[in-house]
Amino acid sequence: MRLRQHVRRSVTAAFVAAPFAVLVLSGCETLDQAAATVDKAGVCVDALQAANFTPDVNNPDISAQNAADAAQKLSDLAGQTTDVTLQDALEAMSSTISQMNVGDLNPQAIADWTQQKADLYQSLSSACR
Repeated sequence: MRLRQHVRRSVTAAFVAAPFAVLVLSGCETLDQAAATVDKAGVCVDALQAANFTPDVNNPDISAQNAADAAQKLSDLAGQTTDVTLQDALEAMSSTISQMNVGDLNPQAIADWTQQKADLYQSLSSACR
């Protein structure tokens, strides 16, 4: 008789505990998703700031250094996210900005570069949504 009561209690406890276990596990998944969203948002804020780099024709040496810094920042941010679309957008923007050098700081080259960067900025913005 005692064995039956013990088994019955054990089975009852298992049925009662199972829904709680499901809730806990699904809560962990939700927390992981929320953390990933927060991480992506942080990466996007930093990325959009770095991608906002604009060269200054009057200060070509400083512009070239700022371009290198912005490109490195974007590349670093690509390594901080697991979102493949965002990684691709960050790497594309980093590559474009890193191509800026002192010899390119003439009005026509800057106009062409700015258009290319604007298109990539749009892609980066879209990846951040």
